[in-house]
Amino acid sequence: MVLSCLITSFSPNLCKFSGNPRIGYTLVNQRKPVQIYGTSNLSLLGIETDWIICYDLYTNQLGRLFCKVAHKVSYDFIKNHTDPYIQEIFHVDEIQKRNPFYEQIKYDLPTNILGQIRAEFNKSYRD
Repeated sequence: MVLSCLITSFSPNLCKFSGNPRIGYTLVNQRKPVQIYGTSNLSLLGIETDWIICYDLYTNQLGRLFCKVAHKVSYDFIKNHTDPYIQEIFHVDEIQKRNPFYEQIKYDLPTNILGQIRAEFNKSYRD
């Protein structure tokens, strides 16, 4: 019971992995991208998991949202230890089936165009 109350109380900090480590996660209740801070245990251990609960959120000077403390949770754990109402309002089942925050788009582009797109993306990502 205590575990159930604990996970439900932190459910606003539930995040879903984008599928791309450079993008990070999405804070489900706000639909905002969040990245794991470099000194977080998950980051230091190189762990990428579908779901996390994050704490100690901050926004850097560029407006990017980071979390300093993150805990890995599984979909089964979320299903078994959160209130069904929480699962319903955050659409956990739908998000698990199909991540609505990110879709990978594949195009057959000539190599030089694809290289230019990657370079521009990398440049804008660093700025």
